[in-house]
Amino acid sequence: GIKGFINDMLKSSTTGDAEGDSQKVQSFLSQSEVAFQSHPLWHDSSYEELEAAGEGLEKYLLTKLYGRCFGVAAEDKERDELLNQRMKALRSFIKPEHLDIPDKYWNEQSWTLAQKELQKINTYKAPRDKIVCILNCCKVISNLLSISVEGAGADD
Repeated sequence: GIKGFINDMLKSSTTGDAEGDSQKVQSFLSQSEVAFQSHPLWHDSSYEELEAAGEGLEKYLLTKLYGRCFGVAAEDKERDELLNQRMKALRSFIKPEHLDIPDKYWNEQSWTLAQKELQKINTYKAPRDKIVCILNCCKVISNLLSISVEGAGADD
């Protein structure tokens, strides 16, 4: 079952094999999807309900296995630390004018909100939740552009 899979993954002696761990998790999720579809309790469920169940299982698994599957290899930790240092350095002096953002789009509160949405990404463990942070940032920027000028789009 699910708890057994999690325990087996956590007890496995091969750490730092992100590709292997990913394949194990994906295989388990695929097998679980088939099991959901054939189980009598899920027989009358819609496609959306089965998708939601699969997403819920993925979120649960990755929350439990996060420390095992992500950022465990030494080179991953080094890259993450380097990226964090660079982002922190850029945050301290990059201004809208450096990015060729016209004055009419300068709204400090909106840009701060967009940044905060991206900064939330590391508080989540499931891929879907991380994508939602990126989507929310894009929505804030899109709203800022549409409010600032009629007909603004992604190219602005």
